[in-house]
Amino acid sequence: SCFDVPLPVRKLHTYRHLICILLPCGPINVLKTSLPLWAQRTPYCTIQVLDLSRIEANKTNLEIAAVSINDCLSHVVDSLAVLAREKGVELRSEPDPGIPAIFADKSLVENILHNLVGNAIKFTEEGHVLVQSGQSSQLPDVANLTEIMSLDGSEDGRPEESAHGYVYLRVEDTGIGIDEKYQSRMFEPFSQESTGQARKYQGSGLGLSIALRFARLLDGHMFYSSKKGEGSVFAVYFRKS
Repeated sequence: SCFDVPLPVRKLHTYRHLICILLPCGPINVLKTSLPLWAQRTPYCTIQVLDLSRIEANKTNLEIAAVSINDCLSHVVDSLAVLAREKGVELRSEPDPGIPAIFADKSLVENILHNLVGNAIKFTEEGHVLVQSGQSSQLPDVANLTEIMSLDGSEDGRPEESAHGYVYLRVEDTGIGIDEKYQSRMFEPFSQESTGQARKYQGSGLGLSIALRFARLLDGHMFYSSKKGEGSVFAVYFRKS
């Protein structure tokens, strides 16, 4: 099946970064000049296209079980630590040790967080990316964070609050931020703020779209706050079980 491709592709993507750090000299420099363009763009773009295809075809089979949000956080941060180190960006995590497990699909939770953290690292040239977990009795105040209410990025009414509260994952960066004019389109598939072959930040433009769709499949809520030149915050809230 074509959907069996992502796991080995993700491994190739990680191995490339490990090779470049552990073997920085000599002939291996070839990998640091030509291979990164392939390793950073093509494999993960393939993963994202396959993820989107599964969603659009309603072929995303959920495996619901008790999931530790902190385990997901730790796994994603560990998997992206090499990429952050290579860019000179500090990747920090602040898990809340008291949050309960939720019933969800672990692979989807990790995919959501991987897309958010990966984007944060990509668009941060200096400073930090902070990944946090926590719990709250209610959804965030809309004065501080904007909720994405529909799959096209528009807002169409706030949902009824959960009586049991929420656990959340939050990603904050000190990156380039997102222009206000683009924010209404940033969750559309293949949407990018800059376009053309010469754009500085390469990618498929699928990460946020996939993260939002997976959050919806898990009955989650996604929020963001961003200002051009000042960084961004993205948060995903899941209902407590």
